[in-house]
Amino acid sequence: MPPDPNTPIPNTTAPNTTAPNTTAPNTMAPNTMAPNTMAPNTMAQPSLPGAGLVRPPGRRVALAGLLAAAALPRRARGEAPLRLVIGFIGRGTMEQLSLFCTGHLQRHLGRPVVLERLPGRAGLRAMEAILETRDGSALLLLPSSLFTLLPHALRPPGRVQPLAQFRPMLSLASISFALAVDARHPARDLDAFLERARMMHREVEIGIPALGSAPHFLSVLLARRNGLRFLPLPVPGVYQILAELAAGRMEAVMLPLSDAMQAHQAGEIRILAMSAQTPPPALAGVRTREAFGLREQDGVDRYGLFIGNHYTPEQHQLWREALHVLSQYPGFPAFLSGLMLTPELIPEEPFAALLQAESRIWERRVRETGFSVES
Repeated sequence: MPPDPNTPIPNTTAPNTTAPNTTAPNTMAPNTMAPNTMAPNTMAQPSLPGAGLVRPPGRRVALAGLLAAAALPRRARGEAPLRLVIGFIGRGTMEQLSLFCTGHLQRHLGRPVVLERLPGRAGLRAMEAILETRDGSALLLLPSSLFTLLPHALRPPGRVQPLAQFRPMLSLASISFALAVDARHPARDLDAFLERARMMHREVEIGIPALGSAPHFLSVLLARRNGLRFLPLPVPGVYQILAELAAGRMEAVMLPLSDAMQAHQAGEIRILAMSAQTPPPALAGVRTREAFGLREQDGVDRYGLFIGNHYTPEQHQLWREALHVLSQYPGFPAFLSGLMLTPELIPEEPFAALLQAESRIWERRVRETGFSVES
């Protein structure tokens, strides 16, 4: 029997009383695998190779936000701010994209728009924050696979139905992923990495942003295709996951290509394979989606903006108009390309239809592969 689309996400998150960028412990464990024992919120910030790999938001992005805030009318500065909620921390692509969006949204809306980071539980904590918002003041930015793949992989099934509880508002860009090792790793290419993994005779630790995400699925595909066992270690932040890699606490990482490229070009990590169809010039010769055994539509993921389906028509219209203006900003595609993302600015109705189609593809692939995540 298919899951009841009206089943709500259980509210297991207490009201947030901590600093927004404090990482909540991850309570999900991958099926049949040992639970993750790392505590991302207690990790030191060592001055190790890889500890400062991802560049902080550029000066232009920061200035855009400051100028937009300075331009707000005095009355607006006293109003309660709107919020852009993200489910990850760290100085990666999502952070830069979020700051760009908040700056332009508050300039259009004439109200402050603040960035709220709620990492943990594969984006569910951020989703719950939106469902608890009754005044329509919050917007959600997450990878679409947490709406289209995760619900099918979670066990027990039917517990999470985000496409029934959230309204997709705007697709921003599609995401490819990269398997990478530390620059000091002895493997120079994917074949050498796989051979080394076979000789280890144990589960190989692979760092991923979240359980049940597209990077998690790709790591499982790669392991099964080559007769290996990978142990996924979820760390919800690019800075944090690369610091863990540099410290030798994981053998490799599976990250968005846009984040991995910055560290690769800095000579701190080495990209071995990617889910993209065609590699960028800087990665000529690196294995592409065929290395994972991907089908044409497998591994599709994109950054998107969402609101709660419970928002009133007036609240929906406010965000609809603001996001239309954002999508029409002439410099937006160039900004996305500068982050090494593929711009895909798709408005509300076609974006919703696209996610429904991708959800059906993921459902079939989860059934075929047995991919699952214990909740």
